[in-house]
Amino acid sequence: ADVINVTFGAEVWTYSNAGVWSANEVDTLPGAAVSNPIWFNNRLFFPLGTNGYSYQVQPSTAVLTDVAAPTARNFVKYDNKLWALDQNFILYSSTSGSAASWTTLAAIPVELDATNGVDLPRGHLVVYDDSNGDLAIWAITHEGPYLYDPVNDKWFRSRFQYPYNRLVTSIGSAVTQGNDLWVQTGLEDLAKLTMGQSLVVDPYQGPTRPDGADFTNATTGGNIVNITADDQYIYALVNLDTGSGQQRVAIFVHNARGWHP
Repeated sequence: ADVINVTFGAEVWTYSNAGVWSANEVDTLPGAAVSNPIWFNNRLFFPLGTNGYSYQVQPSTAVLTDVAAPTARNFVKYDNKLWALDQNFILYSSTSGSAASWTTLAAIPVELDATNGVDLPRGHLVVYDDSNGDLAIWAITHEGPYLYDPVNDKWFRSRFQYPYNRLVTSIGSAVTQGNDLWVQTGLEDLAKLTMGQSLVVDPYQGPTRPDGADFTNATTGGNIVNITADDQYIYALVNLDTGSGQQRVAIFVHNARGWHP
């Protein structure tokens, strides 16, 4: 029967379509998943950052196989291959996803953050259109999106740059819906990118704009924790800090009429 795999930290559990949780955890990962798992080659792949990655073969109750490298930040599927970006922002591809099957490709040419003097989270891979209307691999970084050229094994920086935001560490989550690429640009802001013959950007599409949710009662404002999408809606998980040691978490949904709590 079909099941949903759910991770709690490093623990993997299953939830059946009959509404029943597994009696015990299916397995324990070497570390917590750092982004969403992906289905490829009849396997479910979990990116684990510095702990490498793990994959699970059907049936879904099977114990996972742990692989030390690449140290995957996240995965995408493109051109019948699985692609991974590692902790050093090097791109890899594989036709199977098995250990020792990976081809090492170009690294993203991004710099350290000059303000903080540290390396910021970056390099969220997503598949979206290029200027010719063909699918391409994009990497969402703190310097802006980069596009990958598989023919020349090279990254090219797009012209889009993020608006300044104090919570730059939240940059990186991106999803596609229809003709648009939605990118988290820090705190409560999202940017909607639409690729035609040139890149069209609406940089302020978060739940507070233009007249959405009110985050003013939050001391540090609201910040989007993560975004996801289906064929109709954009979903934003928003964290609100009330300043009293308590936090509220809410899900906001976007459709053609705007944002809704």
